[in-house]
Amino acid sequence: MRNILLLASILFLLACHKEENPESLSAYFPPDHIFEKGYAVKYYSLFEPDNPDQESAIRISYVTYQKSDASHFSSHVYNAGFELTGSKYYRFEGDNLYLDSSFYYPNEDTLKVEIIAAHSKSWQPGLQPIYIESYQYQNEAYRYEVKQVEMGDTSIAGEKAKYFVLERSYRNVKTDSVVSSNRAIEIYRPNIGFWSSYESSEGGSYSGELIEQMPLDTFLLRADHGEKRVAYIDPAESLGGDANFKICSSEQNIADYYNGDPDAGFLYGKKKMLSIIKQQLQAEKLGSEDGMLTYRFVISCEGKAGRFIAQGYDFDYQAKDFKAPTVNHLLDILLSLKTWQPCVIRGENRDSYAYLTFKIKDNEIIDILP
Repeated sequence: MRNILLLASILFLLACHKEENPESLSAYFPPDHIFEKGYAVKYYSLFEPDNPDQESAIRISYVTYQKSDASHFSSHVYNAGFELTGSKYYRFEGDNLYLDSSFYYPNEDTLKVEIIAAHSKSWQPGLQPIYIESYQYQNEAYRYEVKQVEMGDTSIAGEKAKYFVLERSYRNVKTDSVVSSNRAIEIYRPNIGFWSSYESSEGGSYSGELIEQMPLDTFLLRADHGEKRVAYIDPAESLGGDANFKICSSEQNIADYYNGDPDAGFLYGKKKMLSIIKQQLQAEKLGSEDGMLTYRFVISCEGKAGRFIAQGYDFDYQAKDFKAPTVNHLLDILLSLKTWQPCVIRGENRDSYAYLTFKIKDNEIIDILP
């Protein structure tokens, strides 16, 4: 299923005209008392294949932001396992954003890029900044270029937002050939920052969306999880339905659903799962709830699902408690899905953590991720 909210915003902005008057770049980041203490955001990145016979895939990432002084801030990117994968250090100059330094951390190594052109983004009409970096990876030299070709106003849920159209390319320096290129759209929301993105690519499209925002201290506590896995689900906190559920290995050996080939998920695919959910859904039990309700659970190596827990967020990405009738009704539907594809790693069926997120608005499920 396509991300309805994101695609609706893209269709809208494609019809927008370029803005006449500049607006402050700082208005599109959180207020200073939040920015200076630092905050973190959780993103979903969804791949939708062009081939209808292929399943969509989703990945999770976290990004932290912290302002160091009036004109500088840093951002750090983490994967779903809270492993640091990249760091960037930015500079404000009026309504322009510059990237002063950038690092990637592939395979526990540190890769510093050479920045050739630092102008990353501009909130001023008419400007087309270009960012260029080069780096060495696995004995090959690469050059990454991003050109901002358009900037303007759009609307998200009735609120003003800013969109940027970017042309991006990766080149192999030795062969002077394009490895990949795409045209992307990024959307920033006032007092929030980077909110969503969309890009077309060979074989499909990618869309990313902010799901949760939290103080930096909260993120660091979540990342410093001790001996237990980040995704660990305490069986004592399960919402029920675990009478006959058991994992096949130890807690430490539970993988993530996307680590396998194939990935773990509903055995008969997302389309069939959506059909079953639609048949069983009783809209009145959704009440007047609006927001995102995520069920995290474990799929055993035997293809059974259990240890369901629920976490809710509103559309301002803050934690919220959904009412029991809503939580229980959707849980009952998920418990009725009896056959799951286990995660397969090196030919072996494994236990894995999985999740489903229901986006609910005006008594209707508008999207289900992944």
